[in-house]
Amino acid sequence: MSFFTFPAAQVGDAVTVERWNALEAAFSDFADGVTGAPKIKGKAMATDDAFLITVAASDDFAISRGLSLVLGASSTSSGSYVMAREITVVSFTGSIRFKATHKTNASTEVDLRIRKTSGGTTTTLQTWDIGNNLSQAVSIDVPVAVGDVITWEHKVSGGVGVVSSVSAFSQSGDDYLKEYTPIDET
Repeated sequence: MSFFTFPAAQVGDAVTVERWNALEAAFSDFADGVTGAPKIKGKAMATDDAFLITVAASDDFAISRGLSLVLGASSTSSGSYVMAREITVVSFTGSIRFKATHKTNASTEVDLRIRKTSGGTTTTLQTWDIGNNLSQAVSIDVPVAVGDVITWEHKVSGGVGVVSSVSAFSQSGDDYLKEYTPIDET
């Protein structure tokens, strides 16, 4: 059955068995990819790596699609920086708000930092130091482009049995569901 051959209906017309069966067959043809049935193309077929969205850092919407995550060590007692999370920007440009919660179990200082690798250059964007059994929520707005890598790292500055823990990671921005720019529509 051709997708467009089902009986025409006007607003307010009753749905007859004939119309219902024709519509059902048309959608079946569409789903099965029958010759002559409409196809999904272009933007509707976009995958995460086929779109580019410009966002501005805010608390409006959590962002997860369009980012590639690598989980690291959420707790450490190391005196050297250890990767807690690595985030590769796949489909965004503009700025994203990155947040985390940093904790320690002792009064010894522990450090958390966020770094950005862009175009082969790695830069430390911010470092936070906490101690005294504190839990500290941290946040930073980071300018991003496709291919940038954002890395959360933490360490213990001294003391036996001291643990640095990082949790509650999040990324947010303004309405990332707005119109996007296709990278390649083919």
